[in-house]
Amino acid sequence: MKAKISAPPKRRAVGINIPEEKEKTLIETVVKGGGEYIKAPADCAEEKLGYLFGLPGFVTCGESEEVREEMLIFSGYDGSSLNYTVTTLRQRGCIIPLKAILTDHNKNWQVKYLAEELGREHEYMKNMDKAAKKILENESEKNGKAQDQ
Repeated sequence: MKAKISAPPKRRAVGINIPEEKEKTLIETVVKGGGEYIKAPADCAEEKLGYLFGLPGFVTCGESEEVREEMLIFSGYDGSSLNYTVTTLRQRGCIIPLKAILTDHNKNWQVKYLAEELGREHEYMKNMDKAAKKILENESEKNGKAQDQ
């Protein structure tokens, strides 16, 4: 039996509703990191993620619905290349709150479902960040009062 050697998946980033000024930075960063940028149409909410990435077996659903959120979805990135890309974007002021990685699990999801899921996760993380800051402020106040005594 012969071993089949396959090439690693190509690095791709699909952007949805990315403003022009952010998109320029995004394209430069993705290409510099060895990837390809795909601009998805704003009315792709009904499409499956696999279709947006051009995966075999996926065809358009033929329906259109607008996506309101800015989203960025990655495919083919390993941990270090993804970290480099996301960090570089952040350093360059290109903040896109809703980000995901295409997986075998979510490639059949509609874009609107991913947007909803990412929105819930983003809101949860914002609330956790607020709670953590509040705890730190309370601890700082306690420490300040203890030093005054």
